[in-house]
Amino acid sequence: MKKIVYLLFALVFIFPSLQAQDPCGGGDDRGGFGCSILSFFGAKDDGDEFNIPRVHAVDPNEISGPIGYDTAQWVSINDDLGYTIFYENDPAFATAPAQIVEIRMPVEPDLNIFSVRLGEFGFGYFNFEVPENTTFYQNRLDVVDSLNVLVDVTAGIDVVTKEVFWIFESIDPLTGLPPEDALTGFLPVNDTTTLYNDTIPKQGEGFVTFTIQPKNSLLTGDTVTTHASIIFDINAPLITNTWTNLVDAFGPVSQVDTVFQNGDDYRLVWSGIDDAGGVGIDYYDLYVAKDAEPFLLYESEIDTTDFAYPGVPGSTYAFYIRATDNVGNREAEKTEADPYVTITSSIKVSAKVILQGPYDGNTGLMRDLLRQSDLLPTSEPFTALGFTHVDGGGNEIVSATIFDTTGQNAIIDWVFLELRNRDQADSVVATRSALVQADGDIVDVDGQSAVAFEGKAIGEYYLAIRHRNHLGTRSADRVMLNGTPGSLIDFTDINFNTFGINAQVELAGVNALYAGNANHDSQINAVDKNSYWRVQNGQTFDYLIFTADFNMDGAVNAVDKNIYWRVNNSTSQQLD
Repeated sequence: MKKIVYLLFALVFIFPSLQAQDPCGGGDDRGGFGCSILSFFGAKDDGDEFNIPRVHAVDPNEISGPIGYDTAQWVSINDDLGYTIFYENDPAFATAPAQIVEIRMPVEPDLNIFSVRLGEFGFGYFNFEVPENTTFYQNRLDVVDSLNVLVDVTAGIDVVTKEVFWIFESIDPLTGLPPEDALTGFLPVNDTTTLYNDTIPKQGEGFVTFTIQPKNSLLTGDTVTTHASIIFDINAPLITNTWTNLVDAFGPVSQVDTVFQNGDDYRLVWSGIDDAGGVGIDYYDLYVAKDAEPFLLYESEIDTTDFAYPGVPGSTYAFYIRATDNVGNREAEKTEADPYVTITSSIKVSAKVILQGPYDGNTGLMRDLLRQSDLLPTSEPFTALGFTHVDGGGNEIVSATIFDTTGQNAIIDWVFLELRNRDQADSVVATRSALVQADGDIVDVDGQSAVAFEGKAIGEYYLAIRHRNHLGTRSADRVMLNGTPGSLIDFTDINFNTFGINAQVELAGVNALYAGNANHDSQINAVDKNSYWRVQNGQTFDYLIFTADFNMDGAVNAVDKNIYWRVNNSTSQQLD
């Protein structure tokens, strides 16, 4: 009987003290048995009925970080890297609720400790929010109704030890001290089959979250690693796995290479490249400035290197591209257009005409005698002759070297082009002075390109061609004009429809403008002979004055009157 009393006394008063001091090991960390209680009194251990299990909590631990890009888990140097540390009172090892859990994560040299921001945390079915932009957190959580304890939480950064830490401490609500009962704590064993837990799944699990940034001194290809240690009550620290990411430190670069008009759109083509060793470009953003206004984002996340932009005719546009790589590094902000991409809306006219006066039926070309005699002016003559320019036409100037070209592309004279309204053919909407070559091609002031009408909308127009001493003509049908030279508008083709009746003269299978209109008044009549040819006949030639030089050979003589004026007398220009 006395032995039983002594045994009860030991269990109630002596054993907790000895268990705290753990003189014989107190069982292993897996919940195994320590030495028999009788060994404390020198008694013999005859059987397992006196073996007492050690009561404690144990954690399997894990840290999870940014998944990143690709299998190497690439991240941007600009990212707030988000981590979650999981802990569990593992039923495979633990035998009691956890009263204190301490989590510490060493901040490696490649991470900026001062960028740490604490995030939400939780345990069991409780989740708790942390105010934004928090680096230190302290609070007492009331979970008495569910767990019979209060929980003091302290979290922050330790700049001395260079660690991020969380400490969870169970508090007895009656005493304000840690619970004396070893079976009372805020994190039960994660098991629904023992008396230490209720039936709520994952009641014995918890987590903490935080973000941290890489140091801005890192280079592309540098490694960022993290791990944590977790301490349950008085157990030894348990080390988590190590989480690893690679850093891409720099953004890509890009530029628009080509802009050209394609139908109703502007076609942009660009190129881009990521920094050496980087993750590669994910997409591009297109910025557009219209008519010198600020650049605005027009289209985002374009995954190709070309784009069709629907510009408004008559406006000026500038473009630039901004690239983003696969981890979100963006190309530096731009303030002006990429090189060579500021463009103006325009349409191009590719046309052909023959002037009767200089035409040589034997060669099929017009004679370039004015060019050969250096009599062609380098500035357009029509303003001085009284022609009316519209919408930016006039004052066209060419380099004298343009007149050095010989052969079929030799310049033989200037011509006057009119674009007329598609719905009202007698309404001139734009004019340009241009050059005509020996083979009849009409070219711009560079001596070779189709004639550009800047600021005009793509669409249908009537086209008229006039000359200083030949009757003009226009297309009977509307012609489609685009930003690139379209089909040739060939006034020399006898099947081409010109407005009016006998609007041109046919010369051995080609159509030509009538020669003989010295005063360009739309009529070939006695005034051209008497007031112009008769006055200029035999005089020293002047290009702007001697418009009675109908065959354009640099002289006014009987040939101009007899071969051209006399034959074409009484002919009227077919222009409305």
